[in-house]
Amino acid sequence: MLRASLLLVLSVNLGGGFGEASATINSVAGESMTISIEVEVEDSADSVVAHLFAPGEQALTIPLLHRGGDLFGIQTELRVIDYQVVFEAIGDVGVESASVSLTALGAEFPSGGVATTTTEPDGFSSEARGWGWLALGLAAASLSVLAIWVLGGKDNEDDVESESQSDSPAGDRV
Repeated sequence: MLRASLLLVLSVNLGGGFGEASATINSVAGESMTISIEVEVEDSADSVVAHLFAPGEQALTIPLLHRGGDLFGIQTELRVIDYQVVFEAIGDVGVESASVSLTALGAEFPSGGVATTTTEPDGFSSEARGWGWLALGLAAASLSVLAIWVLGGKDNEDDVESESQSDSPAGDRV
């Protein structure tokens, strides 16, 4: 009874084919957490999945278990990140919810223990920074090759003109 009332207080109404949704962190150990995620589906659905997104990482898709009636949920272990969650009902009429964070669903992270993002202070992840340096290197190499081609072509034209003048008969020279 206490858990049901707590879920009602900490739940969020998603709309668009979904009712109330909630997330509860059960335990945190090191860099992982055990979390329970639940959602009500207003329309009939064959199955429901939760897509979890974190910046700079691939999306996780987790199937939710039917818990009776219109309630679907899962208890799983994840990294301690405030993921963005999109619920998807799969069935005759497939629908997706709006993106919502775990904290908005009621998950309470331990103080100082949540990684809200995997980006650096300048807004780029370490993987994106690596690609940026690669792009900068390729651009510099391309400009170098272009400069050599342009300057090398002018030197060859000067050589061709001087050779053509020296090849002409002596009577043509002024």
